[in-house]
Amino acid sequence: MKAAILLGALAVAAGASMALAGRDETVKRVVVDGHQIRYNGLGPERWARRYRIEHNRFLAEQRHRRRLERQFRRRLHTLSQRRLQARRPSVPPTTGWRAKQIAAAETIAQESAGDPWPHCPDPFDGSGAGWDDTVNCENGGDWNDSPGYFRCGLQFDPMWEARFGRLCP
Repeated sequence: MKAAILLGALAVAAGASMALAGRDETVKRVVVDGHQIRYNGLGPERWARRYRIEHNRFLAEQRHRRRLERQFRRRLHTLSQRRLQARRPSVPPTTGWRAKQIAAAETIAQESAGDPWPHCPDPFDGSGAGWDDTVNCENGGDWNDSPGYFRCGLQFDPMWEARFGRLCP
């Protein structure tokens, strides 16, 4: 009823005439805030209800569109992060640790009477192998620390860290 009175007042203010007796209307158009609203044969209450339905549908579409945009932005961010990771060079993070381990291993090998790594090839056993071959044999190619008693890629005895300091991360 309030909607009928409001629309009737707006119609009268716009210079149109409207019969408010029941649902009988003689005016099919009303100007509200400079916009022409057409009833298309609907009464003010039905028009207001249809407007609310359409407006709620519009709001639901806006929420759905925003949700899709958020999902799209998240997926785009994930893809860009994967691309950045794929472009990064695969340099092992143990570059400094590797040099420190090799220096300690060469000191140990020079001071030892025999081969310090008897079960694996190393530069001091005459096989022509490098330190990477020794690490592949001892620790599966990983220069970082491994679980167990022996430490780092070359599997140092923990007492050597007392002499050389920390040898691996």
